[in-house]
Amino acid sequence: MELNNGKKSIWLDLKIVVPVMAVAVFVAFLSAVFVTISSPKIYTASAKLQLEKTDEAMQSSNKSARQISTYAEIANDSTFKKLVLEEARSRGNRGFAKFRVSAEVIGDTNILEIDVQTTNPKEAKVLANAAARALVKKSGGLNEAAFKETRQVVKDALKPVDQELADLRGKLFDIRGSVDESDSQELSSSEVDVNTKLFILKSKSLSKRQSMKAKAMEDQIDEKKNLRAYLVNYLSKESIKKLLSARSSLTLIFPAETPGGPSSPSWPKNISIAVLAGLMVGIAIISATDIFGVKLL
Repeated sequence: MELNNGKKSIWLDLKIVVPVMAVAVFVAFLSAVFVTISSPKIYTASAKLQLEKTDEAMQSSNKSARQISTYAEIANDSTFKKLVLEEARSRGNRGFAKFRVSAEVIGDTNILEIDVQTTNPKEAKVLANAAARALVKKSGGLNEAAFKETRQVVKDALKPVDQELADLRGKLFDIRGSVDESDSQELSSSEVDVNTKLFILKSKSLSKRQSMKAKAMEDQIDEKKNLRAYLVNYLSKESIKKLLSARSSLTLIFPAETPGGPSSPSWPKNISIAVLAGLMVGIAIISATDIFGVKLL
């Protein structure tokens, strides 16, 4: 291999290449040793949770993936550390050092792994299990919110029927000759209060025509009440069925154990990176020397 100016390539001179490469690798190796020794030891404890679902919900893999990903996002949020500390302190643990929480879904499964990294191995275990319990409670809270939303959906669906019932009862009050202004307020009272008021008004004497009107109105009220009862039964069943089919809950399946050794710094990793970096630096030095013709030895 010859350069354009006729000089011999430095790469062909092993007396130069080998020492330069050896020095570069050795310096990088010493740097890696120094960094590894001076770096604080970090311990990692892991806990695994499983997303439990109904048979119907399990049929939808996309929905399942979205739900488990949602829990992973919750655990990775910076505010989640506060819940972890609260859960750990509720068990009598105090004085934690700085720690880091991370979570990821294992492959295409319904299993979520929570990792906690800190400088104390025992604290790592305590905090990892606290993180798992905190996330389980969070999942329960999400389910409770879903139940409340379902109840509100049923309540909103019944509003037209309840309004019709209120109008019919108001007309019945009028037919029975009620002149009390508080009667209108009774319409928003409980079912028992309304029926009691109507029973009292029944004792009033009515004409034959008024009695027929009152009877017809009572029949309409009974029909509307039966319709409401049917709707309550149907809507409740359908809403709860839909909710339960999509409902999920996290279960701790593998609690965290005290790590047997630090996860970082890693001697093999640091040394490997140092050797690779040393080789690259050595190659760069020799290449630059070869191009610019600088004498190394």
